[in-house]
Amino acid sequence: MLKMLEDMQSNTECCGKSDTQKPSQDNRPQPKGAPKLYIFMSFSVPKQVWVDLWKYVDRYPFEFVIRGLPDNSFKKLAEKIKDYGCAVSIHPDLFTKFGVTAVPTFVLVDKGTIKGVSGNISLEYAMQQLHQ
Repeated sequence: MLKMLEDMQSNTECCGKSDTQKPSQDNRPQPKGAPKLYIFMSFSVPKQVWVDLWKYVDRYPFEFVIRGLPDNSFKKLAEKIKDYGCAVSIHPDLFTKFGVTAVPTFVLVDKGTIKGVSGNISLEYAMQQLHQ
């Protein structure tokens, strides 16, 4: 299901912290005002999808976001992260803020504009759709 989120509020602050000052998942600092790409995921998404997307984190710095802990267990989360070889952030509030109801969903926040697209698509295709 494709869902455009252009009409969302332009506030990119969450939990009292500015999204533009946080380091990307590969620990490179992002310049203030740099576009922010979130990929909303769930562990119900096949492992290979996670792995295929993570290959591009250096080319398109992004943040994997999940709603909560698998089976409410930090131990299971740590096992999944180790097995998948990627980093994740837990932000149920961002799912609500951006109206995410399906995974994977790609959300780009850039200069007050918010765009999103959902589906089992490649990161390159998602970026093409988000920059239209």
